[in-house]
Amino acid sequence: MKLMNRVEFNEENEFHIKSRALFGDPQTPAMIRLLLKTGIIKKEKHAVFILLVIVVLMISATWWVLNGRDSASNIFVTPDGTVYTAEEYGELLQAGIDPFDR
Repeated sequence: MKLMNRVEFNEENEFHIKSRALFGDPQTPAMIRLLLKTGIIKKEKHAVFILLVIVVLMISATWWVLNGRDSASNIFVTPDGTVYTAEEYGELLQAGIDPFDR
């Protein structure tokens, strides 16, 4: 029930999110105020939606970057520009050939 103290409804059935009260009355969070102040968004409900979309995009981008690094680390390029996959390089090493010693 503590969460319900931070959400207010007005006559038009719109909600308003209030942040923690540090030095007095709770205020609207700064990111929501910024979106409303710049005129990008007209309603607080839309600002919350936009911020959630940004969070989901950032999590997706982080996942993509972290998983994309694995495929790049499985490639070996010799000084002469020959490209080997990890499997090919392993097979050459087992055969006693090291392409980097050329």
